[in-house]
Amino acid sequence: MQLWFPILKVFTGLLLSKNEQVRNDALSAFEKTLEEHHAHFSQLLWQEIFAQVLLPAMNAVKSEIENTTSLKSSKLNEFYVSTLHRLLVSMNRLFTEKVNKEPNMLLTWYSDCLCLFISNLSTTDLAVVAINNLRSLLLAVGESDSAAERWGDLVEQLSLLFQATQPKLLLIAMQNFQSQEPSEIMSRPFSDQLPVDGFEQCYAKCTSQLLLTQTLAEVVERSFQDL
Repeated sequence: MQLWFPILKVFTGLLLSKNEQVRNDALSAFEKTLEEHHAHFSQLLWQEIFAQVLLPAMNAVKSEIENTTSLKSSKLNEFYVSTLHRLLVSMNRLFTEKVNKEPNMLLTWYSDCLCLFISNLSTTDLAVVAINNLRSLLLAVGESDSAAERWGDLVEQLSLLFQATQPKLLLIAMQNFQSQEPSEIMSRPFSDQLPVDGFEQCYAKCTSQLLLTQTLAEVVERSFQDL
């Protein structure tokens, strides 16, 4: 662990480099290291990779977008969203094609990491990218020979994700709005019930719920006999 952990941290730390070549090389090196040396990784190291390397890398992209003000170019957001997409596509391929013969816990831990990341998103662009990659992961699992063994953990994760992505601010605002007297309703529109920065968060959560519903419908349709 003392050797691999700092190496992987360096690679993911370069994923936000403004230099495209550096970014591409870092992602390739990260994936190649996991692919070629995963057999030497202990369960403890894998847990550390998910918790201390991969999830923080995804959260770093999330933080950069949330900290980007309207004064900055929209191209900056596109850059960060693209970075997240490439990272998730790479990790999906790694855990469904390259190391899928490893114990089932690796795919379970990865999907759990991805679901945890999605549950904390408040930006629509990131929610769309992350859930589309979750969809690709689930469809790939459904087509695998070991699909039946994996559905239990995945269904439990998705159930928790549905709960976590509920637009709680919107639900609270609706309850407050419905409890008002008619005179108050006329003088204070519903939009005023939300915090100043709450609209984007609610929109992202509603988008997440919609995409998750569509994803599950497609997965069930394609893999019904394995569920």
